[in-house]
Amino acid sequence: MSTSVIFKIDEKLKRNAMRRAKAEGITLSAFLKSATHDFAAGNLRFGIRSSEEEKAIDKVIAMYEKERRGGKLKKLSSLSDIR
Repeated sequence: MSTSVIFKIDEKLKRNAMRRAKAEGITLSAFLKSATHDFAAGNLRFGIRSSEEEKAIDKVIAMYEKERRGGKLKKLSSLSDIR
């Protein structure tokens, strides 16, 4: 079963997103469905980032989590295990 999601968005923002999606070879609808699926599955994080440093930290954390899931890293029980 499918359902519709309707929300308001700035026209210029929608146009730019549609242009970017087209350049990526997908529709905006396909992107939104994929992002919704990933978010619901816990594979997409949402947060407010106020600096490039925070973005870099998020990237490192994501890389660690990916390697951890792949069995490449041991589980840390505390921050003291890092040393």
